Amino acid sequence: MKRHLSGFYVLLLASCQQRANPAGGANAPASHNGQPAPSAPVTVTTTPSASASPSATASSNPLNEQGTPPVVERLRSIAGLEPKAVEQYLSDLKGSTAKGDRAAVCRLVEYPIFVDTPKAKMKVATAGACEKSYEKIFTPRVVDAIGKQRFADLFVNSRGVMIGDGQIWFGGVCDNDQCSGRVDIRIKAINN
Repeated sequence: MKRHLSGFYVLLLASCQQRANPAGGANAPASHNGQPAPSAPVTVTTTPSASASPSATASSNPLNEQGTPPVVERLRSIAGLEPKAVEQYLSDLKGSTAKGDRAAVCRLVEYPIFVDTPKAKMKVATAGACEKSYEKIFTPRVVDAIGKQRFADLFVNSRGVMIGDGQIWFGGVCDNDQCSGRVDIRIKAINN
């Protein structure tokens, strides 16, 4: 069984620097425009930091005092993700959506996932179901947000990493109950 870590566990991890085994079911994250996302993106490890705000990752301040882009620091300290892995994930997601490669895009999603559509919430149970409903899930609005997203401008908080105005939330997913093995990055929420 895969486990999803929430911001609460990041706070607990501050003192021990180890991965936790959460009970899951965290509240859905809100995009910075206040709309809730349907399922909780995740965090994996490390220490807490101040609460996130879109201005904290704005490209108007490309480097912090240590010469590191703020998104790099925030990915590590708040989301518990390796920045290079996130940068590669974003590149893969952007490339796959630009090509319209349904199978590749749907492999980047954690299942089951609930997709918020203008009409209703839609449960997508498998990658095959994602491919069949691809146009309903990855609408032009969602694909456009993915295509325009720059790594340096990613919004990061204790619930995960946001693309656009909350069209996509992604984060880490542990491959076992103890979260002692590999951590994959997957889409956790889609709001189209």
